[in-house]
Amino acid sequence: MGDLRYTHLRDSALSLQKRLHAMGSELLILRGDPTQILLSLSQRLGGCPIYTSLEVAYYERQQEIALAKSCELVMVNDQSLYGEDDLPFDYGDVPRVFTDFRKKVEKYSSVRSEVQEITSLPPAPDHDYTSWEYPARQVSQDHRSAVTLEGDETAAWNRVQHYFYDTQALSVYKKTRNALIGSMYSSKLSPYLAVGSLSAVSIYHEIKRYEKQHGSNESTYWLFFELLWREFFRWVARRYGAKIFHISGIMDRYREYSGGRKEFQKWIDGKTGDAFVDANMRELAATGFMSNRGRQNVASYLVHHMRVPWTWGARYFESQLIDYDASSNWCNWMYQSGVGNDPRDRVFNTKRQAEMYDKDGSYRDLWS
Repeated sequence: MGDLRYTHLRDSALSLQKRLHAMGSELLILRGDPTQILLSLSQRLGGCPIYTSLEVAYYERQQEIALAKSCELVMVNDQSLYGEDDLPFDYGDVPRVFTDFRKKVEKYSSVRSEVQEITSLPPAPDHDYTSWEYPARQVSQDHRSAVTLEGDETAAWNRVQHYFYDTQALSVYKKTRNALIGSMYSSKLSPYLAVGSLSAVSIYHEIKRYEKQHGSNESTYWLFFELLWREFFRWVARRYGAKIFHISGIMDRYREYSGGRKEFQKWIDGKTGDAFVDANMRELAATGFMSNRGRQNVASYLVHHMRVPWTWGARYFESQLIDYDASSNWCNWMYQSGVGNDPRDRVFNTKRQAEMYDKDGSYRDLWS
């Protein structure tokens, strides 16, 4: 795990720990196999049930299945816009194409209501565990960064307030979302979504509250549209399991790859010779973040131009992105590589993309 992603996770966990302490409870941060640790903790507390967020990615699902065999496990689907019962189809029949998914859920499903905020909790029961102390890593926030490493709930809602209400940038989101420089061209809420400091359900309802005050338009809808993409990939991951990590993807399509470690390292280091690709890769290394436009271009370049296996790129993103989410990351890489949910073979012309989205070269100069 890269230092920036690690620091974001560390900040998020320690912030939650402080918040729970203030509410009279406790957060234990434990290190090791989650299945064994949780089972042991449950047994030491008299066989109490375990409540957990329902996961959708394959390996976490296997841990849940193993845990459920040995104790009472209550899984709460708190990370999705829709519960399984809300979908107009069985999750095993999730449409392969996003447009089909979007049209069906928009017509037949409703986003769940928000849950009332908890203000106090009972004290934690006696136990003999010691919370693991996250060691700090030496990182500094690059002054050019479009995001902050803060991951706590307060920072998340401050960002919502600023992007939605203080600046009303939400009303022009669709026009600015393909920009590359600064903090205001997009919502920058994904790092908070990734660690659970903010939920997709809350963002949806905040959009609706904003629309009541400032009116709805194509931009306010488009942020919800992007949440639907996140939702779609969560259900794709749930349906296809480990196949989203296979090089042949969910289409069982194997491509020929001639690029190797030398080419891959040039891509990582931002030394491919393509100025637009290199600028995006340097931004990722320095900040733990990259725009959606950038992610599409660097993925296409690695797979279709450098002929390097897409799974290498997805794994590198997993180590670096502060907004890493298993389903979004791996399904987007599959999509871009022609082995996922896109029925077309999508190849980006990075030179043309640079001309369209970085006309004056300011982004390439910033990260040169």
